[in-house]
Amino acid sequence: ALPCIDVCVCTCRRPQQLARLLEALAAQRRAGRFDLRLVVVDNDPAASAAAGVRAFSARTELALRHAHEPVPNIARARNRACALAQAEFVAMIDDDELPGPDWLAQLLDPLRARDAAGALGPVRPRYEAPPPAWVVRGGCCERARHPTGTRLRRARERRTGNLLIRRASLLAEPGPFDEALGRRGGEDTDFFRRRL
Repeated sequence: ALPCIDVCVCTCRRPQQLARLLEALAAQRRAGRFDLRLVVVDNDPAASAAAGVRAFSARTELALRHAHEPVPNIARARNRACALAQAEFVAMIDDDELPGPDWLAQLLDPLRARDAAGALGPVRPRYEAPPPAWVVRGGCCERARHPTGTRLRRARERRTGNLLIRRASLLAEPGPFDEALGRRGGEDTDFFRRRL
């Protein structure tokens, strides 16, 4: 049987970005290498993603699970997505990210080849309008880049955006994200600190 990946997306009041992301996920090149399902958790109390998710679901063959987490808290939303994900592999991507067509294959192949618990890909900034010069000079949106196969030893280098992880590793402990951190952030760094 083909490996299966559940892609988890938590979203809050970004309907246009979510629509672009869902289309990019539907366009992933699988070539018979893996099955793909989507999990979308709307963390807007007003459930602003519902109509867009329904419209996308009606025109795609991909299996899609959608849930509303009305309490604004990214850790709660992530935990809800993790509870809905059932595949051997779980991918996480932020609603403002846009993956290339080989995104999942590029994460899955090295993860399986090294029998690793997870794999992270780079997140490169893309601006819809030229940013102020101080943003570029200061590297505010730049993240460290590493050669494929680099083991990231520091928790702060790990994140949930552009992540593929074995479900067994993700759910090795309750939560897995600390909801006390869900309003201020850092729940993903905390998760990886506990998993080192």
